[in-house]
Amino acid sequence: MRRAIIILLESLHTIGLTVWLGGLIIIGAAVAPAAFHHAGLTESQAAIVVGESVRLFTRLAEWSGLAMVGVQFLLRRRYQRDRALYIGDGVRQLIVCGALLAAEFCRYTLFPEMDAARMIHDTVRFKHLHHVYTSVSMVQLVLLIVVAGIGAWLQAPREARASAPAKAPAPAVRVEPAPAQASRRAARPAKRKTRR
Repeated sequence: MRRAIIILLESLHTIGLTVWLGGLIIIGAAVAPAAFHHAGLTESQAAIVVGESVRLFTRLAEWSGLAMVGVQFLLRRRYQRDRALYIGDGVRQLIVCGALLAAEFCRYTLFPEMDAARMIHDTVRFKHLHHVYTSVSMVQLVLLIVVAGIGAWLQAPREARASAPAKAPAPAVRVEPAPAQASRRAARPAKRKTRR
């Protein structure tokens, strides 16, 4: 039963990471270029399409991030026996919290300012805010890739790491004395032990 709960929680974490990371990639690599360059929309129409897509996505990202933090908190005790894994899991939690903070900044601070700039047709401010959003999204992307890497390391089979053969000690090498030293030793008379 306990193993099934752990598998369920790990699956929830993986789904959350997949939705968040995949959504960032899809919006940046497919939706935005398609709307601005290939759909035949005006720039303002494309901005509305991408803006609404991103707005919907940020809700999913927020819920995914909260689910990931919750799962990591519930499974935290699992790594207490191995110090390296415990520290790795703690770093993973901090990184997820940082990525979630970046997503929240976009949703609650950046998007309202972008909407206001778009309403008053302040294209200079809108483009500046768009560049800020792109930078924050790239930070999220990098952080989530690091989270995926740490997660893969944490999930690696422990038996393989524990049963890896230890390095055999180097064979003892007998050092022969140099010929000059050997001849000096041979030339010395042997000391006799005398009894007193």
